[in-house]
Amino acid sequence: MTVRYEFKLPGGDWTPGAVKWSTVYPHVRDHLRFHDGKGFKIGAGDGTWGPDRKLRRVRHPLHKRVDGAKLDDAVFVRSNKDDFTIGVRRHRMMDPVVAQMESWAKEQIGEGYVLGAAGPSLWDCSGFTMVNTLLHTGVRLFHKATVQMHDPRVHSIRLDQAKPMDMVFLHGNWLSVAHVAYLLDKNGPGNTWRVIDAEPHDTGAPSGWFRTMLGTGIQLRPTLSGYYCELSEIVKVGRLYEVNGRP
Repeated sequence: MTVRYEFKLPGGDWTPGAVKWSTVYPHVRDHLRFHDGKGFKIGAGDGTWGPDRKLRRVRHPLHKRVDGAKLDDAVFVRSNKDDFTIGVRRHRMMDPVVAQMESWAKEQIGEGYVLGAAGPSLWDCSGFTMVNTLLHTGVRLFHKATVQMHDPRVHSIRLDQAKPMDMVFLHGNWLSVAHVAYLLDKNGPGNTWRVIDAEPHDTGAPSGWFRTMLGTGIQLRPTLSGYYCELSEIVKVGRLYEVNGRP
């Protein structure tokens, strides 16, 4: 998921937005400048409005209010001249490449595991990530987890920076790893992660999981202690900038 700044003109839809405020605000200002003259007020949707501000002094307090609001809660700028109002918000959205990769990965759930396989219905861990990456980014990775981990295009990031469809390398060390999975989200049992991967292991399922037994092959799996993809076994979280951009 990516958080983007968006704005909405009266009676219009929210703009597609941009990751950086500095990219969005010039467009907001272009619309506001036609309604200058008596200044502006900044306020939330509850009707509480702040002090009068000249256009040149709108940018920073508006940015502060938007960043301080909950995601998707709009903050408004209203012209004192004619009541023209623009709404601004931060909106969490999934990037198109991430959405495509996640959708494709989920479509393969239930397919089997064979060492060295790369589809169309049998996979090993690196064959699964190799094909998904090639289909949706055009980046061709080698069919081996360790080589994928060392690929210069797979950039190392911190665990707290990880996003859906970042690559998780496990079991081993910085020289060699035995497994690669995709991070799906951080909504697993006990605030752990959920990954999607191709495994030869049948590790069972924790209480409340969506299956009685996880089975082999491609499945969603928890990162709980005792499971193959447990957090303590992570050697590297890798990101293709073509997927999630720079951290």
